Amino acid sequence: MPNLTVTVGAGQAPILELIVGPTEATIEALRAAGEPIPLPILVPAMLDTGAGTSLLARRIAEKLGLDPGGERIVIGVGSEGTETGVVYRIRLAFPAVPPMLLASTVCVVAVEDLAKFDVGMILGRDLLSRCVLLYNGPDGRCTFAF
Repeated sequence: MPNLTVTVGAGQAPILELIVGPTEATIEALRAAGEPIPLPILVPAMLDTGAGTSLLARRIAEKLGLDPGGERIVIGVGSEGTETGVVYRIRLAFPAVPPMLLASTVCVVAVEDLAKFDVGMILGRDLLSRCVLLYNGPDGRCTFAF
């Protein structure tokens, strides 16, 4: 089982970098239409066991030219209010040589702004449920295996 260990500062959330890109189906559709294929983007992602759904900053979805797949109400992204997010399908990998695939197709909800968390993505339990997560507070490390 491949794994990645990151250092976690005292009182900080675990943050790791992931490669976010269009799904293989999207790439094939773009290729068939003769459209340019967007390059994947390296995105800082915060692991959040309190989030049921994984979130993506809307600017990243737009930069990748992803097609929206509906809307979803999101509650409490850094506030007590609600926000309407847009559902997108993405491909997700760990940066390595070669990249290690985490999910070939996964749905995320794009929200307006995750800048207050200094990340471009929040990994919620929908994705974390596919992994083994070991948080070692005394050593200041978090290991993420899939």
